[in-house]
Amino acid sequence: MKTEQVIASGSYATTRLQPGAFMSNATYWAYQVRATGQIRLPYLDAEEAPIHEQDIADAALRVLLDGPGNGHDGRGYPLTGPESMTRRRQIELITEHTGVPIEAVDLTADQARAELQMRDEGQRETLLAYWASRVGKPQPIEPGVELLTGHTARTFVTWLTDNPGLFN
Repeated sequence: MKTEQVIASGSYATTRLQPGAFMSNATYWAYQVRATGQIRLPYLDAEEAPIHEQDIADAALRVLLDGPGNGHDGRGYPLTGPESMTRRRQIELITEHTGVPIEAVDLTADQARAELQMRDEGQRETLLAYWASRVGKPQPIEPGVELLTGHTARTFVTWLTDNPGLFN
């Protein structure tokens, strides 16, 4: 039984926030940019709708402040950012916003296996398969952030503005 199912079957109020890719994952790219001027990733044309971590926090705060019995009990809220974009587009936005020139290097799956340092080989293979499945498939935009917070989800450019100097 999945962990979510175990928790949902309890005798207490539960609400599940279900964010997808985080904009903050781009933080890991900053080290590559500063060291080499490159971002080396597989499947640069895989599409996701990354979410700003502040939108997740705002949604969680709303659920907590509303408390049990206020319509959230037993519900799950898929959370995404406001637009589907490729990682290639994210890299372009980093360059446009920061002025830092970045070479986007689209690794093959085998190159990624050699370069992606992960403790769990199965996790790496799952990620590679997921990214491969997202190429050319826009990520549906979910209304969870707006439903819970009353504001639209923050953009990737907003995230870059909130994290100045990260890529310099």
